[in-house]
Amino acid sequence: MTSPRSNTPLAARVVTRSRKPVSPAPLAAILPRVRAKEAVACAERLRQMLMTHELIPHPNGAGRITVSLGVADAIKGDTPDFLLRRAGHGLKIAKREGRNRVVEMTPDGPVWDAERRA
Repeated sequence: MTSPRSNTPLAARVVTRSRKPVSPAPLAAILPRVRAKEAVACAERLRQMLMTHELIPHPNGAGRITVSLGVADAIKGDTPDFLLRRAGHGLKIAKREGRNRVVEMTPDGPVWDAERRA
């Protein structure tokens, strides 16, 4: 969608004028028959793909798109609320650890792989 006056994408104009980070509402993606490890790999590919895009070119890379993601695997007896809550906790941990990362959550807590320990 572009502005009729400037032929500039409206989203780019809003971001440019506000100069504040865009903080959209949380979004959930349900991946049927996909286990957590595969979902983490998918989330990581999405995160890396988004980082290749710039909203506003800037010498220090400040205009790059980043995303924090929480991943949770459905377990027997889970309700949708429990599953989303676990993924939400993963999102909070990802943001607390510095943002722009993927965190897998189990009922026992976050999964600590070698990359996150470094």
